[in-house]
Amino acid sequence: MKINQLLFASITATTLLAACATSDSETLKRARSIQEETSKEITSLDSSLSAQLKVINDEMSKLSTDTTLAVDSVKIKSYEGLKAKQESIVTIKDEMMAWQKTLPQLPTSDEIAAGAANPFGEKAKDQDVLAAIKKGQDDLSSWKAKVEAATK
Repeated sequence: MKINQLLFASITATTLLAACATSDSETLKRARSIQEETSKEITSLDSSLSAQLKVINDEMSKLSTDTTLAVDSVKIKSYEGLKAKQESIVTIKDEMMAWQKTLPQLPTSDEIAAGAANPFGEKAKDQDVLAAIKKGQDDLSSWKAKVEAATK
């Protein structure tokens, strides 16, 4: 009977220790929440840019099939304006996606438990991780402004 109790106590202690070792602090939970929110906002901006590109491409396609495009200066200017806007949006979209790839992503608790490297540095504290993720969120504000300017 004592062996069963000792075995049960040992298993319980090991389980509790493992749970404590893999659970996130409040700071890391907040960092994960901000990271997820930032990722969703980037996806939303990307979708918005893609939708805008579709509208522009449709308008350009419509204009390009117009037989009077070559001789109508208003249509030529309109097509050139659409082309410039298209190029601007494609550039912003590409730059934003490249920026997103540079954002360090906090590994999941399971990845950390499995020994995943910390992209913020081995000696990074929870506050350092939160600060880096908040910086990414702050940088997103400037991307929002760029997207807004490009889609006007």
